[in-house]
Amino acid sequence: MVEQRGIQIENFDGFSVLVLGDQTMTCAHYVPELLVTMDTYTLTDHFFMVDILDTNMILGVEWLITLGKATTDWKTLEMEWDDEKTGRHEKIRGQHTYLPQTILAHRMEAFFQKGDIEWAVELHALEAGTIGQTVHPEIQSILDRYAILFGEIPPGQPPYRGFDHTIELEQGIQAVITTPYRHPKAYRDEIK
Repeated sequence: MVEQRGIQIENFDGFSVLVLGDQTMTCAHYVPELLVTMDTYTLTDHFFMVDILDTNMILGVEWLITLGKATTDWKTLEMEWDDEKTGRHEKIRGQHTYLPQTILAHRMEAFFQKGDIEWAVELHALEAGTIGQTVHPEIQSILDRYAILFGEIPPGQPPYRGFDHTIELEQGIQAVITTPYRHPKAYRDEIK
């Protein structure tokens, strides 16, 4: 993260950190006076650099001591405290590990603006033979295993399943007549 963002670092004599498996990691660099913002809370401090995979920052006991009395709700991953310096009530939230969920394309922009998405996947359904790309072997094995779902769509209407779908209307009720949505003049011919 430090390299990607071009953050200025300084060297010092260093120290070693004991990690899982009785191994040590050396720390010989730090970032002086780094400004970190979490929602409405702002922290400025020295940050020591240790190369830990998939981790950008660890706020440890030294930081927790500065908060004073804090309340943590592990179920909602929220932490609250009263900041003595600013006199404000602070609240930060951790990242939830919800199961992946499908969202509609028109809601995608709102989700990205709120910052609630960790990553996104886009799926394009293509007809066979339209693009000269091969399917990844793992995906092809899933497609083959569930060929009844991903196979060819049978022509015509689906078979009769013992009932017909009906929309029941009340006696004597007239259909609701509404004016059409406004649309640009350039699209009128195509719409008609």
